[in-house]
Amino acid sequence: MESSSAYQFELTLLEQLFASGVPVAKAVPVKSGDLLGFTATDAGERAFALFPYADVLQLRSSAITFDQSR
Repeated sequence: MESSSAYQFELTLLEQLFASGVPVAKAVPVKSGDLLGFTATDAGERAFALFPYADVLQLRSSAITFDQSR
């Protein structure tokens, strides 16, 4: 993604999907209440989003079965 508006769009979409009952990870708001945060780095300002830890079974892509993908 090239812009903060593209990141914001994706985070808003995840919020809407979550609110509709779709099992997606939604971003955790930063202190300001926004879903998208910004921080200064040596390379300039960078956007970030925080997500809760999801303890899931890790699979190799070559080993995923149809049932596991549902």
